[in-house]
Amino acid sequence: MSEMVERVAKALYIAEIGPAIGPFDWDIDEAGEVAARNYRKMARAAIEAMREPTEAMVRAGGDVTESDAIAIATWHAMIDEAIR
Repeated sequence: MSEMVERVAKALYIAEIGPAIGPFDWDIDEAGEVAARNYRKMARAAIEAMREPTEAMVRAGGDVTESDAIAIATWHAMIDEAIR
């Protein structure tokens, strides 16, 4: 499980359910495990939807790397790693 998938899944859960009281632990029982699986699935879909950068993102990345192609390749590599 990717650290980023887990991070986004927990953020989605908290955004929908609200801040947890006490330590965050959704794997505590069967219902929590089902919720975790569902939120991880949504997180993966959300991250995959970001795989193609917007034109503005490419321009911003190209400004830093001095190449739009390098910016796009770097972004793809980063998103691919996030969803592993």
